[in-house]
Amino acid sequence: MGLSGRPIIPFRWDLSRREQLGRLVDDGMLPVPRGFHGALRETCAKIVAFSNDSDLVFVGRSPEHMFDYLSGAFEGVSIAPNVSLLQFSKALPSWRWRSGQDGTVFEDAEKRALLDYMQALNIDPLSLMAAPRSLRFVDFVSEGGTFLRLLELYRGFASDQGADWNVVSRRLGFLGITNRQKNSPNAFRWQLEDDWLAVAGKVAAKNISISWGFWNFCANGRDKVTPSFHRGRWQDETVAQPAHSAAIHQALARAYEIHTTASGGEERKRFSKSLSQTPNTDQSWLRSLAHALKYS
Repeated sequence: MGLSGRPIIPFRWDLSRREQLGRLVDDGMLPVPRGFHGALRETCAKIVAFSNDSDLVFVGRSPEHMFDYLSGAFEGVSIAPNVSLLQFSKALPSWRWRSGQDGTVFEDAEKRALLDYMQALNIDPLSLMAAPRSLRFVDFVSEGGTFLRLLELYRGFASDQGADWNVVSRRLGFLGITNRQKNSPNAFRWQLEDDWLAVAGKVAAKNISISWGFWNFCANGRDKVTPSFHRGRWQDETVAQPAHSAAIHQALARAYEIHTTASGGEERKRFSKSLSQTPNTDQSWLRSLAHALKYS
């Protein structure tokens, strides 16, 4: 908790409430590459199809376009999974790094602040045990370091809360959005690395491969709606206030365009079709969701 006694939650505008945005989106959105909207739709369809009917938590700033799209597409659709955005970065500015295997040793106060934030989003281990759906964390993955640290923290939170890890681990999963590469026995797979396997146990992990161009644009693009919520800011109450710059306003305009487009009837029909063309359409929940989107 912050000094106010409330969880520290990074501010982000509610894109479903146009009146809150005022003139912030009037400057025009940042450009997107050719084929962006189609790639976004197809990637979101894969995320949903591979989620096993779970609620979705998008981790950090890289997958914010997917969060904005699905928040719009699922708006008012009663059977749709819940979609959350967890602002999270394990990194620190170099002068704040602690010694350790990879420089990542979390202090008790940092962990407490992050757990408070997760509890506010109802995605902490105890909330997961009581939730009607399982949970999938989603992020762009290069080497899997962010997922590994998040899983270590989450397992520690389960212990702190007295949650049954056997139950939590069966309801928890990770979806990594990766750069599409040629199939090879020697290809790097983050979820098969020894460090991950030593912590994960029964926790599910899957990959969603996409083209390098789209991966690079989303993961490495610097213009985002919010500043990075690295662990040096987890206890900083000022993050609850909006940040302003020309780049942030342009990124916000793009986010609003994505959300508004996805909530429209025509785009929902396109998304429904994309869901129906994924490999997992033998699952009744996915067919029901595709039908609800088509006729919403």
